[in-house]
Amino acid sequence: MLPDLAWLSLQLNRLSRQVPVDAPWRARRAKYWDNMTLAEWLRRNARNPLSIRLAAASFEAIWGAEARDISFLYALHYVACAGDEKHKGTFERLINDRNAAQDSRFAQGSQGIALAMAAELGGTQGPDAPIRLNCPVQRVEQNACGVQFHTAQGVFTAPVAVVAVPPPMRARLDLLPVGDAAAALAVQPCPPMGAIVKCVAIYDRPFWRDKGLNGQAVLDHGIIKTIFDISPPVADGEQKQGALLGFIGGDGARQWKHMSAAAQREQTLAAFARCFGAEAMTPVEWIVQDWTTDVWTGGGGPTVVAPPGWITSHGAAYAQPQGAIHFAGTECAGYWTGYMEGAVRSGERAAKAILESI
Repeated sequence: MLPDLAWLSLQLNRLSRQVPVDAPWRARRAKYWDNMTLAEWLRRNARNPLSIRLAAASFEAIWGAEARDISFLYALHYVACAGDEKHKGTFERLINDRNAAQDSRFAQGSQGIALAMAAELGGTQGPDAPIRLNCPVQRVEQNACGVQFHTAQGVFTAPVAVVAVPPPMRARLDLLPVGDAAAALAVQPCPPMGAIVKCVAIYDRPFWRDKGLNGQAVLDHGIIKTIFDISPPVADGEQKQGALLGFIGGDGARQWKHMSAAAQREQTLAAFARCFGAEAMTPVEWIVQDWTTDVWTGGGGPTVVAPPGWITSHGAAYAQPQGAIHFAGTECAGYWTGYMEGAVRSGERAAKAILESI
């Protein structure tokens, strides 16, 4: 089984190198791959049914989706993007926790970035604050004055603007000048978000380490498929707490929505216990983040899932500016699309384009 998984990973890496990071629709076999699902490719190439199940478990964590829902071209592009200008993307970089996507966390939480940026820009307090909270944009218009953002707090105008929201949220905005067919193509149809739930169990100590276990697991059945040790770092020479994180994605996340809170907790902790022992059933704290209920992500996460046919039909127009409106966000990224680094890269690219147009 392990040799089969390694062979599948090798094939994904090899094929992904034929996909341009900045223009996957230009790949020589783009149409063929885009009309195929990732599940179809797996069925044709996997030699062991268990390999398919374990591969699918990683897909649920990466995309919050099942292989049957994912364009194979989209999957290859995602692998190609897991690198940079000097390093080719690899599937291993998407799932590994050393020098890869799962390598590091922010000690104070990733929200610390947004808070620090808000403070540097002048904060969120007061009627003239440069950052407005609880002020969703309802409509965006372009005219001779520039771009107008219509909100319940009033109309805000700028000569040029960046819209950086998840694709389903972009589709809910009235962004289009009348009769602009090219712009309409850029926002409709939008690919859906994945479906993912994050569960964290906190313990008084990382008991699994006493058994020589690293707190990481991939399961081929059950509602939860991937588990990580996210214990805080040692402080003052002492490990004060332990924490296990479980991702529930795709069909599991949809099943989760119909379960009681008690059943959700029971099944998740049972999966932890199956891997690390009965102590996992008694955490001191239990935290759940269900991204499928988040209004501002468009009801899902961690990123969009391009179905078969979408990239070759709509991908080229998706990130293109519409007049004075530029687009950013991790789905517009290139390298590390779907991740925080990709979001930063897309913002830098949008800012550069604006500065060059002034």
